[in-house]
Amino acid sequence: TGEAKQAYIQEQMDAIFHPSEEESATSFAAPAGWTYEKFSIGNVPVERLAPPNPATQRVFLQLHGGGYMGGMSDFYRAFAVRQAEYTDAAEVYCVEYRLAPEHVYPAALEDAATVYQGLLARGTDPANIIVFGNSAGGNLAVALALHLRDKGLPQPAALILLSPWA
Repeated sequence: TGEAKQAYIQEQMDAIFHPSEEESATSFAAPAGWTYEKFSIGNVPVERLAPPNPATQRVFLQLHGGGYMGGMSDFYRAFAVRQAEYTDAAEVYCVEYRLAPEHVYPAALEDAATVYQGLLARGTDPANIIVFGNSAGGNLAVALALHLRDKGLPQPAALILLSPWA
């Protein structure tokens, strides 16, 4: 029936874009030798991935897509690993910013700014920070750059923006 199909689609979408804590903790495996940890910077949850023996001091700050309503998923974790490899990053920080509809603008921007400023406070040179965003995360990356400019804070070395269907 139509209702059964809709329920099935919703179940599958939830599994991809809104995994339970248990699914998130057990399904993702970092590549061999990589460090993978979860903690908070300020009050914002982040996931940090780091390759063994990095060639640079670049730090990759990932702002995931999902229309500001879909959270971190294994898709974005794997994507972060791939982007870190492309950019020879020493670390990747995946920001688990607050999501709508429970948290409206500027919650996601505040979370991204908190993590960025936390990286600066840890001694990360802004010339080594690459901010990456896809889809809504791309919008958030641009908003972050404008926010940093308006606050007189140092800009990241680069923004990488990706359309949702690239």
